[in-house]
Amino acid sequence: MTDKATDVTVTQADRDAAADLLTCDLGEPLSPADKFQLESIRSGLDDDDDGVQAFARHRQAHSLPGDVGIDNERKVILQNKRVNDAIQTALERGELTVSSDGYLAALTPSALSDDAGEGE
Repeated sequence: MTDKATDVTVTQADRDAAADLLTCDLGEPLSPADKFQLESIRSGLDDDDDGVQAFARHRQAHSLPGDVGIDNERKVILQNKRVNDAIQTALERGELTVSSDGYLAALTPSALSDDAGEGE
C-alpha cells in the first residue's frame, strides 16, 4: 500500500491495467483469493493497491492536463468564424464577388475606399 499523501486519481483504465498485469503474473488457474483481489482492483475497492497506483502515476506523469490546448483551439475556431463572418458580410454587401468555381473573383473598389475612411 502507498502513503495516502502520494495517492493519485485512479481511472478505470489504471485498474484494468493493474488487474491485467496481475493476471499475467499469476498465470492460470487463479485461486479464489487471486480472483477476489482482481475483482477488488477492477471494481475500485482497492485503488490504493501498489499496482493500481503505479499505473495511475505513470498515466498522470505522461499526460497533459485536460484543458491544455483548448484555449488555443478555441482561439483558432473564433478567428476562423470571424473571417468567415467577414467574408459572408462582404458577399452580402456586394463587396466581394465569387466565380462559379468558388474562388474570389473580384473585390470592389468601394470596399477598399470604405475601409480607408473608417479610421477618420
